[in-house]
Amino acid sequence: MRALAAALMILAAWGPSVSAQTLAMNAGTPTSVEFAAPEVLASEPLRIAILSDRTMGWPEGLDVLRAAVAEVVEASPAMVLTIGDMVNGYTRHEEDWLAEFEEWRECVAPLDVPLVPVAGNHDTSPGTEGIDDPMNERLFQEHFGPLCGSFDVGRTHFILLYSEDGPSGRSGLGEEQMDWLAEDLADLDADHLFVLMHTPLFDREWSNWDEVHEMLVETGIARAVIAGHVHTFQRFPDRDGIAYWTLGVTGGESMSAPVLGGLQHWALLTIDGDDWDLEIKRVGGDWIPNDDVLSEDAELASRFRWVRPWEVGPLGPLPYALRQAVDDAPLSLIVTNPLDDRPVSVEIALETDRGDQWVMEPRVVTRSLAPGASEEIAVTFSRPRDDEPEEVEPELDFTFTFEDSRGRRCPVTVERRLPWLMHHRILAQRMAERLVDGYLGPLDGWEGALSAGLPTWNTAPWETREPGGTVRIKWTGTDEISLFFKIFDERLEDYPENQSDTILSDAVVLRSLSVSAEEQAIAIFPHREGSRRALRVLPDTPESQWPELEGVEVAARPHNVRPEYQMIEMELPIALWMGEDWYERPPIPVNIEVHDNDGRQFTDIRSWAPSWSPFGWAVVTFGPRAR
Repeated sequence: MRALAAALMILAAWGPSVSAQTLAMNAGTPTSVEFAAPEVLASEPLRIAILSDRTMGWPEGLDVLRAAVAEVVEASPAMVLTIGDMVNGYTRHEEDWLAEFEEWRECVAPLDVPLVPVAGNHDTSPGTEGIDDPMNERLFQEHFGPLCGSFDVGRTHFILLYSEDGPSGRSGLGEEQMDWLAEDLADLDADHLFVLMHTPLFDREWSNWDEVHEMLVETGIARAVIAGHVHTFQRFPDRDGIAYWTLGVTGGESMSAPVLGGLQHWALLTIDGDDWDLEIKRVGGDWIPNDDVLSEDAELASRFRWVRPWEVGPLGPLPYALRQAVDDAPLSLIVTNPLDDRPVSVEIALETDRGDQWVMEPRVVTRSLAPGASEEIAVTFSRPRDDEPEEVEPELDFTFTFEDSRGRRCPVTVERRLPWLMHHRILAQRMAERLVDGYLGPLDGWEGALSAGLPTWNTAPWETREPGGTVRIKWTGTDEISLFFKIFDERLEDYPENQSDTILSDAVVLRSLSVSAEEQAIAIFPHREGSRRALRVLPDTPESQWPELEGVEVAARPHNVRPEYQMIEMELPIALWMGEDWYERPPIPVNIEVHDNDGRQFTDIRSWAPSWSPFGWAVVTFGPRAR
């Protein structure tokens, strides 16, 4: 394991201390945490509660976790295990990780029995695209426990595996962990063996789980393997007498309907002599069978979540409607049944709680699709004129329903936002000569400039969707163009190891299509000091290989009244953005993206359209040159 060579730190218990004895943990990696041993009476069944993922949810998910903890306390188990992903993580800032750890610790504080966590990808993965940043792994070992470990409770052996230990950052078990596991299994003296891990490696083709499974079979006492990660509770087929499950969420974001395993729950493992059982408890609800959702049915649901935009969604953009009325704008939709062995029904309707005043006709579209079939559907969209509009693109819900292996009707909703086709005609206007210094009044020198919104298209998981931004564009008829942005951004971030497909800095990215429809882009880093502030983005390359651009002036400052908003202004040659033939080749499809990264692997992007959807990019034409 990457962190195996880390120095062993002084032990410091944080969990509930209900026993004078310390749990004898066979730690596979160093840790600075020790655990109290559970108090177990040999005459009573051993009962272990298991909490699942709490990440990828909004803050109210913490209330669900607190409610689950209260139910666990009422159930009085001997100890509690987790299945990983206690913090949102994926951060480059230690203080963020620690704040999320304290948040989680406050939620589980009422537990009066020992709690031992499993390491998940959110807990340990770096806030970069690389795998060489050990900060989050180190923090896990300092505050949660070892990345992998094992212990005995009575005559039952528990193994906690680190599923994020595969090569090149992929899920799997590394060579060192496999050696540790072999040594741990060689010393077994138990009647039962249970394995917990975060990512279900048994459902990953590239993992080395078959080798692990054979090691478990050889023990003769392996009873079950329990994982999480997929946010869906499901029972997998037994293998060689070993049961397999994934648990769903305990406060995290459900990925499907409850009938397909998307439910808030926790589990209770009971071991009584030679017998054992796993029970599933809905938070605030009833107990359900541990085979209520089968993996074969959950897998069918996952096919809908991974359908591509050109299989389910709009086949074009809507006309731009800010402060304009739109009457019966035609649009074609496509729907596809991704299941090749059964029909589905689909209902298409506008999302109703977005407050954007769009109306689709017909209001609701229903279709039945044969296995693997596709169909194009013609609809129209209208919107009244609004002088103070809420700049929100309409969103369509495609709700598919199919029958599972038990004849139950299972709904799956695919959401699609509709890009707007904007046509901006930029006229040459006189503009007083000014210095690009970022300290002018918010609109000084920008009177009469073209003004357009920048909706938030890509939202970082688990973060509240932040307000969209605005851009003003002005052209004096020369070869230069000026842009002015107002963007909500409370945390400024510059990360020098950006990739062309993943920019982890605050940046403005200007894209355009050439005559041959080839994409070109430049990236401008307004909060970067010194050189390399404006770069040409080269496809499939790291930022270190992007060439510097000459002639770009940029300045940024916080808003004088609302410092959570950043004011960015820049001036650059039009040809850098739109190509050398910009004036002779109208129209020019372009996109403006403002990347807002808060030190994590995920970035909010405010833009005219998604970068992956050029058919929704704006069309820009220029008026006559100024004389």
